[in-house]
Amino acid sequence: MATWSTIVKICVKSRFGLDENLKMVMCAKETYVQEVHAFPDHEPFLNKKFEMYDEMTIVVGKDIATSGFGRSHINVQA
Repeated sequence: MATWSTIVKICVKSRFGLDENLKMVMCAKETYVQEVHAFPDHEPFLNKKFEMYDEMTIVVGKDIATSGFGRSHINVQA
């Protein structure tokens, strides 16, 4: 889940795009350099194919709630 959460955080930035056919987060070289400098932990997710992309979208969906709308299993009341 942490991997998918990082991917979503990157993709919401306007400088990045998710190519669902190639299963990659795409960005220009300059953007890549700036992002890795600011967030070194994002480097494994940029301009690299996600082998398990289809499986991840089945398990967690293509969207993740952000900010105040996110809830964990602890916050959900039956």
